[in-house]
Amino acid sequence: MLSLTSIDCPKDQQNLRNALVRLYKRLDEITKGLSPFGSFVSKDDLAKKFHLEVKTYPRLKMEFLPEDLEALAGYAGMDRNDLLACATTPLERLMVATLWKQNDLGKIGHIAAGIVESNGVSIPSPKTQAPVFKQFGRHLSQPESQPIADQHSLRAFRYLIDQDLSDKRHKQDSVKTEEVERYVEWVQRLIRVVPRDNRADQMYEFDRSMFALGKATKFFIEAALPPEKKN
Repeated sequence: MLSLTSIDCPKDQQNLRNALVRLYKRLDEITKGLSPFGSFVSKDDLAKKFHLEVKTYPRLKMEFLPEDLEALAGYAGMDRNDLLACATTPLERLMVATLWKQNDLGKIGHIAAGIVESNGVSIPSPKTQAPVFKQFGRHLSQPESQPIADQHSLRAFRYLIDQDLSDKRHKQDSVKTEEVERYVEWVQRLIRVVPRDNRADQMYEFDRSMFALGKATKFFIEAALPPEKKN
């Protein structure tokens, strides 16, 4: 096992290592109830490249009404041709065309499934499919109780728990359903202390901090533990 404090740190990464040590300490204090739930990574803590820039990723605020659920359940079961046919307004066509160009059309169904399931509507979909996007759908529907779970937030969570930089999963982009579920349960325990009317705001700040911490951790791992050269 290799931790931030035990690793032989390259000289050009020492400032980042020290910043990560401080930030994981702050996160640990949140888990122990010693610091409030919410933002724990400021712009000054890490380089700009690790943060979610608000100009690029403005805050998502969406409300899905009961009458929306039937349509969303339909999207969750559609194939790509059917999804293309559903785009009727100019904006919808542009957005669907963008998703098509990026080979992301299939993600619509997973996000829709997350939204619908979070509202208690059961739809047939494999549990192992696209856990990150299904969780994103849950977050869109219930931002006050459902965190965003992606490779970066899960990396930060994993290191906090295991303290092992050598875990091969840290360098992977994909995650497993079980990891997402453990992370969501952990965050939901932490946010219980936050007043209900403030939970969505604090979840937003916490999500941004976990993203930045996990992304910076990946950068440090790749710099400090480069892959072995093949003979």
